[in-house]
Amino acid sequence: MPPAVKEIWDEAPTKRTSAEWALHWVWNHPEVTVVLSGMNEEANIEENLTVADKAYPNSLTETELQIVKKVERKYRELMKVSCTGCRYCMPCPESVNIPLCFETYNNLYMSDNADETKFLYTAKLGGILSVGNAEFASQCVKCGECLEKCPQHIDIPTILASVVEELEGPDLEERVAIAKQVFKRT
Repeated sequence: MPPAVKEIWDEAPTKRTSAEWALHWVWNHPEVTVVLSGMNEEANIEENLTVADKAYPNSLTETELQIVKKVERKYRELMKVSCTGCRYCMPCPESVNIPLCFETYNNLYMSDNADETKFLYTAKLGGILSVGNAEFASQCVKCGECLEKCPQHIDIPTILASVVEELEGPDLEERVAIAKQVFKRT
C-alpha cells in the first residue's frame, strides 16, 4: 500500500485492513447480495468471514465513506494509467506485455523505490522471470491495433512511450545483465 494511502486509512476512527475496508465497502451497497473474493490462505477466509458477519447494507458511516473517497482520489492521483488489466489489448503483434507495462508503471508512482521497480520491470518484461522473450514497452511500433480493443480508451502507444522514458532508459541492458545474474539465466 502506498504510504500516502496508509496515512488516509490511519485517519479513520475504526482501524481495518485494506481487505476489510474493501469488503465493508462492497457489502455497504444494498444491491449487493453475494460477494466473491479471492483468497490465498486460510487466514484470508477467516478475515472474510469475520467481515461478512459485521458488514451489511448502509453500515458505513458518512465519515467512513468520506475516507474511502479520499483513498480513491489518492489512488487516482498516484496511478498514471487507468488500465484494469483486462488484457483485451493482447496479444500485441510486437509482443509488448501492455498490462504488465502499465501495472509496473503505476507501481513506480505508488512505491517508494524507483530502483526496485525498474529492476522488477527489467526482470519481468525482459523474459528473465518467464520462459518467454522480452515484452518491453520499447518494442511498440505504434501500429494502433491495441487502441481498437481497449475498453478504457487508453492512448496505449503514448503511455507506452512514457513507460520507456521512465522505466527503461540508457541502463536497461546493464539491468538485464544484472537480472540474469541474479536469477541465473543466460
